[in-house]
Amino acid sequence: MHFRKFLFILLALMLADCGGGGGGSSTPASPPAPTGPSITSLQGIWEGQLTSGSSSLAASAVVLADGQLWLLVTETNGSTRMVKGALLVNASNFSGSGKSYLLGLSTVNPVSLNASVTAKANLSGNLITGSLNEAWSLNYQSRYDKAATLSDFAGHWTATLGPANVSWTIAAGGLTGTSSTGCSYIGQAALRPEAKALVDFSLTETCAGKAIALAGIATFNADGTRVILALTTADGGSAMLLTLAH
Repeated sequence: MHFRKFLFILLALMLADCGGGGGGSSTPASPPAPTGPSITSLQGIWEGQLTSGSSSLAASAVVLADGQLWLLVTETNGSTRMVKGALLVNASNFSGSGKSYLLGLSTVNPVSLNASVTAKANLSGNLITGSLNEAWSLNYQSRYDKAATLSDFAGHWTATLGPANVSWTIAAGGLTGTSSTGCSYIGQAALRPEAKALVDFSLTETCAGKAIALAGIATFNADGTRVILALTTADGGSAMLLTLAH
């Protein structure tokens, strides 16, 4: 009898120490950690201008859902500059780095980038190359939201690549072709998971027995009549930009 009374008292003391099964106070939950802007808000096809000194240059960009950026700038002399970079969340905006290619010349420069965005509306930021700081202001293009299919790219295409004319055929995503200077080409388009108006593209160019592998993206121009290919080598040492026409 005394032993049972002792157990009852011990159990009561244990319950009291634990808060009596729910009557005690509890530690308040920690507030959720603050989060930065979503990297996916950058994605889209964007068009507008890049201000370089006193010049306003036509500019367009494709930004993928992971923050990878392809920026094309038309210089005052008509040449094209291509920038490939990667943007990451930095506090309330975005920043990153990449490389700038002056196409047609062996000019490759490191660049740094920063950007702010209003999703599906405006993308602005700065492109810094050495001591040169240029600002871009771009507007969202709704054609990005129409999902590409491999059949969109099917057909016979031609383009100018430096001193050469290229002639390519694309069927079921696969590419074969030649150039007027004796080069051969083989490539492959692949659908992207976000199902937007562009595809991944890989290409191998073989000239005089030397093969160069490039990879990047392909999309259509604004009126849907031409395919734009933007590609770089894996090490970023060189780039290729082509506009394909039927």
